[in-house]
Amino acid sequence: MRNLAIAALVLLALAGCARHEARERETPPAASSGTSTPAMTEDQARRLLRDQGYSDIRDMHRVGDAWEARATRNESLVTVDIDNYGIVHLH
Repeated sequence: MRNLAIAALVLLALAGCARHEARERETPPAASSGTSTPAMTEDQARRLLRDQGYSDIRDMHRVGDAWEARATRNESLVTVDIDNYGIVHLH
């Protein structure tokens, strides 16, 4: 019975450590730094858009911690914003 209790405590401790490590990996750099400064530069945001097939990127500006721009993709002019996670959102 005692061995069973010790084994259960060891498993609980290991599970807690694994959960903590997973939570740390999910936290984006901007959120973990404790600042509200955007983690992505304008050049990085432009490169991300180009890598995702956008061209003719213009009117790039910050909106809060995100970047917003007009760009062309599939022959359509669209408005996009890029959050600190690097996710592109269409408007």
